[in-house]
Amino acid sequence: MLFKGKVALVTGGSRGIGRAIAHAFARAGAAVAVNYHRDEQAAQSLVDQILSEGGQAIAVMADVSKRPDVKKMVEGVLDTFGRIDILVNNAGMVIKQNFFEISEDSWDAQFGVNCKGMFLVSQAVALCMKENGGGRIVNVTSISGIVASPQIVTYVATKGGSTALTKAMAVALAPYNIRVNAIRPGTVQTDFNDDMFSIPGMEERVIARIPRGRVGKPEDIAGAALFLASDQADWITGATLVIDGGFTILGTS
Repeated sequence: MLFKGKVALVTGGSRGIGRAIAHAFARAGAAVAVNYHRDEQAAQSLVDQILSEGGQAIAVMADVSKRPDVKKMVEGVLDTFGRIDILVNNAGMVIKQNFFEISEDSWDAQFGVNCKGMFLVSQAVALCMKENGGGRIVNVTSISGIVASPQIVTYVATKGGSTALTKAMAVALAPYNIRVNAIRPGTVQTDFNDDMFSIPGMEERVIARIPRGRVGKPEDIAGAALFLASDQADWITGATLVIDGGFTILGTS
C-alpha cells in the first residue's frame, strides 16, 4: 500500500495507458480520480472495479483544454477527497494527416489537449499541492517527441513541447516540493493505435524494430508512473523516462 492516504488524479484515465495507471495507483492504496472527456461508461466501469476491490475512486469529466472544465474537475476531486497529492497528465489526442492537409483547427486541437491541457491541469493542481506542502506530477509524453513520423507532424510537435514543459515546470515548482517528471512510451497495444495494428503484417514489422521483442502493454507504463510518484524517486525531477523496449536505441544509432 505504497500510496495509502494519498489522492491521485489521472487525466485520460478511462482507457489504455491512463486506465492502467489509475488502476495501479488504486491497487497501491491511493484514492483515485479517473478523468474522462467523452467515455463516461468506460470511466465508471473502472471506478466500479476499483470499488469492488475495496479501493476508493470517482469519475470526473473534463475537457482538459478548457479552463472552466479543469476548474470544475479539480474542485470535484477536492470536494470528495480533500486533497490531490499526485497528478498524472495522460490525456492526449492524435490526428493523422498528410503535412499539406494539416488544418489550423487540427493543429490547435492537438496542442490544446497535449500541451495546453497539460499546463492547465498542472497549474490548477499545483496550487493545491503547494498549499498542502508538495506533490508529484507525472506527464505522459511519447517517443514521437524524438522520433518523427510524416503522418503525425502536429502530434510530434506537441510531444516535443510537453517534454520541454516538463523541464520548465520542474524548475518552477521545485521550491514548493513538487516534483515533475515525464514518461515517454514507445508503441503500446491500446485502442489508441488499433488502426495501425489492423494493417496486415504491421505488428510483426514493429516488433522487428524492438530489441525486447514485443510491443508494450499499458501495465509497462503504469509501473513507471508509480515509481516516479513514489518517495523512492524523491531526488528525480525534470527527467523523462523512455519506456519503449529499446526501440529508440536502434532508431537513433
